[in-house]
Amino acid sequence: MRGRLYHQELMILLHHESQRLGRRVYLNLVESLGDEYPNQTRTSSGFEFRSFWGGSCSVGTEQTQVIDLFQEDGEVALVLDRVGNVLQKITHYVSLGRLTGWDCQISSLLAQEDLNREVQAVLPSTEHFIRQTFLQPVDTAALGGNMRGTGIRWLYQIDHDYYDLTIQPYQHDSQFLHLSLYISYAYPPEGAEEVLKGAGKAIEYLEGRVVDFVIDSSRSIPQSGN
Repeated sequence: MRGRLYHQELMILLHHESQRLGRRVYLNLVESLGDEYPNQTRTSSGFEFRSFWGGSCSVGTEQTQVIDLFQEDGEVALVLDRVGNVLQKITHYVSLGRLTGWDCQISSLLAQEDLNREVQAVLPSTEHFIRQTFLQPVDTAALGGNMRGTGIRWLYQIDHDYYDLTIQPYQHDSQFLHLSLYISYAYPPEGAEEVLKGAGKAIEYLEGRVVDFVIDSSRSIPQSGN
C-alpha cells in the first residue's frame, strides 16, 4: 500500500476585478457566516472571518480567500463541502465581478515509517530521506551557523497551469514529511462548483502522482540507510 497522506490545510484564493464593499454587505456576511466563523473583523481593505479551530475566510476588494483545516483523517469530502458552502454564502451577498484567476494550495503530511516500508530502508527521519533521495552530499560549513533543515522545491507547468511543489521535513515532527502543493490556474473558474472540482482534482494529484513520485524517487536509497 502506498504511503497515506494526512491532509492539514486547503486554501482557495479567488482573484477578481475590483469591487466596493459596504457596511450592508459586511452585516449580511456576519449574519450568514456567523456559525462557521464566530470572530469577524472589518478592515480598511475588506472583511475577515475566523473560527476557533483555525479556519478563516477573507473578502477583499480584489481577492477572496477561504482556508479550511482537516481536523481528522479522511475528511476530504467534508472539507470540500464546507468550503463550497462558504463560497456560496459569500457570492450570495458579494458580487465578485469578473473572476480573473484562482489558486489552490494543499498541505499534507507523509509519515517516515510509511516511506521506510515502501523503500525497504531504515532512515531515522525525513531529513535523511530528502538528502539521500534528492540531494548530492554537500558541505554547508562555509555558510556558517547550524543547519536547521533541508527541503526541496519544484516549479513546473502542466498544460497552462503553474505548479509549485515543496517537500521538506515537518517542523514539529521530523518523522513526517511535509508536502505543499500550490497550483495557479491559468483560466478563471465559472463558479463555486468548478472551484471545488478543481480543488478535488488537486488533492487527487497530490495523493496519487506526487506520492508516487516521492516513493519511486527513493528507490535508489541503500537498504542500510547509510
